[in-house]
Amino acid sequence: MARGSSEAALRPVRILVWAAVAATVALRAPDAGALAVARAAGARVVLEGRVPVRLGLDVFGAPGAWDGGLGWLGGLTVWLVSAAGPAAATLTTALTALLALWLVELRARERAPGAVALVATAFAALCAADALRPGGAIENAAFAAALLLLLERPGPRRALWSAALAVVWCNASPAGLLAPALAAVAALGAHLERRLPAERRDAWLAFAATALATLATPAGWTFPALAYEALRVDRALDGLVPYHPADVSDLAYRTGFVLAVLAALTFGAGRLRPGDALLWTAALLLALANGSYLAIFGVVVAPLLAASAAEALGKRGPAGPLARGPGARAVLAAAALVFALAAALGGALRPAAPADASVLARTLAADGRGHRLFCAVVDWCSEAAAASPRISVFVDGRVEAYPAAVLTEQRDLAGLKGDWRGRLAGRRIDAVLVRRDRAFATLVGSRPGWSPAGTAGNLALYVRRP
Repeated sequence: MARGSSEAALRPVRILVWAAVAATVALRAPDAGALAVARAAGARVVLEGRVPVRLGLDVFGAPGAWDGGLGWLGGLTVWLVSAAGPAAATLTTALTALLALWLVELRARERAPGAVALVATAFAALCAADALRPGGAIENAAFAAALLLLLERPGPRRALWSAALAVVWCNASPAGLLAPALAAVAALGAHLERRLPAERRDAWLAFAATALATLATPAGWTFPALAYEALRVDRALDGLVPYHPADVSDLAYRTGFVLAVLAALTFGAGRLRPGDALLWTAALLLALANGSYLAIFGVVVAPLLAASAAEALGKRGPAGPLARGPGARAVLAAAALVFALAAALGGALRPAAPADASVLARTLAADGRGHRLFCAVVDWCSEAAAASPRISVFVDGRVEAYPAAVLTEQRDLAGLKGDWRGRLAGRRIDAVLVRRDRAFATLVGSRPGWSPAGTAGNLALYVRRP
């Protein structure tokens, strides 16, 4: 009876957390650039009737370079959802976020009482704060939460289900490469904790299955190398893409991440089992390597925080199922659906604002001529190429596909190193997209033959007169 009363008391709090998450999705502006790039990739799959595995003619820096069609399934999904309008995109994002939190709480309740597990779930929501919007890649957090739930279930079937999930994840996003990484950490943890031989065998079998699943993509055996570069954790990409959590996930870094670290220090990470400590360390290194994975960090460590907090507070023992009885499950399912539909309504009423790079790309293409564009930040070129077929770009955000020499030239041009003026002319670049407050804008604007063509936000477009 006491446990039932406790669960009844927690239900309004849980619903409040879910409502806050759905409201965040509804109120935050979509990542217009990421959505535009994903839609363009999905449209290319539909129009060509196959998965393109090489860069197209929209790239003149390395046309025809092998990119393995990374993320083709995610792009196709975004294209299909976007066809139904902004409300559908918001609805899908809200449902995915609520699913991720539900999976996190399921894991947390196996390690701690209900109240502690719910607080840990709120930590996970804070870590995902910057991903709670259409185009924010919250689906990667949901994939990670589902995979960890499978890996923590005993039995040989988990290898099969883990492999199936990894296949979908790897085709949806390069972040699917994290599936075998998480499985490897889980298997090492089982070995360190000296679990039963059958459990250790099943854990290594799950790792082998998820590792093989990475090959079930159009990229084939090249997927691991390409996906690793696409994860943007390689420091060889310094100067080309942002890394620091404060640059890519500022809100989550200053709230969820900081609170999670403080909680670990307060309750003592040393209370964790060896396997959990290994998983915590791996998630921490991933978040520090690139702040865009803070949402994944949150779903990984939240149940671990719940376990250490319960140990420190002397409240051992799992909380049991999330909802007891069909009535309680129906209430939670209905609440999640209502919140997601409310978020979708908010998304439909919110005016969509295109990315600044897309706005300037349309300005550039308005003269009806083709242009060769250089962007000081490669992701701007992804958005520009997606906005207009008249624009070809030097290097875009698919950094995994470009030869090292091309990336070095991109870095040198953006940093105004060497004969950057001669290189612009040699590549027949007739447009550059830069920040308005950088030296690049001043120097290009003062060159003979170059003139400003427009501004949007903090970006400026300069065009060479024909």
